[in-house]
Amino acid sequence: MPVSGLEIGGPDEGTVDQSSVFTAAVSPADATQPITYTWSPPPTSGQNSARATYTWTTPGEVTVTLKVENIGGSRTASHHITVVPGPVRLEGVKIDALKECFTDEPCMVTAQVIPTNATQPISLTWLPAPPGTQGKSVAYVWSTPGNKTITVTAVNGFSTAIGVFTLTIKTKIMLPTLLRHWPLLPGIPVMDGISPLEPRRHDYAVTWSPRLDAKDYVLEEATNCAFMDGERIYTGTVPYYRVFDSPPSSYYYRVKGRNQYSEGQWSKPEWVDVQWELDENTWLYQANGPLMSGVQYYGDSDPLTTEYPGHGLFLH
Repeated sequence: MPVSGLEIGGPDEGTVDQSSVFTAAVSPADATQPITYTWSPPPTSGQNSARATYTWTTPGEVTVTLKVENIGGSRTASHHITVVPGPVRLEGVKIDALKECFTDEPCMVTAQVIPTNATQPISLTWLPAPPGTQGKSVAYVWSTPGNKTITVTAVNGFSTAIGVFTLTIKTKIMLPTLLRHWPLLPGIPVMDGISPLEPRRHDYAVTWSPRLDAKDYVLEEATNCAFMDGERIYTGTVPYYRVFDSPPSSYYYRVKGRNQYSEGQWSKPEWVDVQWELDENTWLYQANGPLMSGVQYYGDSDPLTTEYPGHGLFLH
């Protein structure tokens, strides 16, 4: 008896990496045997049988065709199925962290699943358990030095992957303050000011506070605040210097300490205006023609002749 009818039974939707089963229903039921079954495309298993199994490797639209044939004739039928992407399995876990950390300091560790498009949700379990919430990034703190091994297990319901990482914990060596700031530089001296000398009070002394960490001092003089023409006029252990017979000008002074290791930084500058005449004056408005406001005038005046001094020292 020839085959007169054929139907294919099976799902309308399949999933990548999962199996779909199709069955053939031949009529009449008592059709003459043997009957051959030819499935197209070729199934994973079940070719030349009434039951075929397909395992899909890529998503897309697929038409399954079956041809049955016996001595009396043949029939062909088709079945359409849509194959959708399946869950993306986990293949591994990459752990990123510093190779070395220090005791009693946070050491950040981050896990990255492979592939990055693995099906979510993904749970991460860290061993040893870190303080706080377990997530993609955690912070460990170890109190003892040595090699530490971290294991993280990733699970997404379809697959499991494990990552392992070993790092070294070292003890931080705290250097004494002296060594951490080596070489030991002298501190910055503080200028105490500029004061007139007696009896010729147009001469003056530059003084500064002594430094116990300084072996000696360097005093620099300039005629501008930027010290572009600066000249070292004194090097010694005494924290002051006397200036005599300076020509009329503005003078700026700064000082720094030195020791056996290095030189320190310059102090904040002090400055003075020196204004004077070669001859003393016999009347008030003769000196610097006339006396200038804000200037202290000093010198050897004669109270009997009411001579006025010709030396002016403007202290700032």
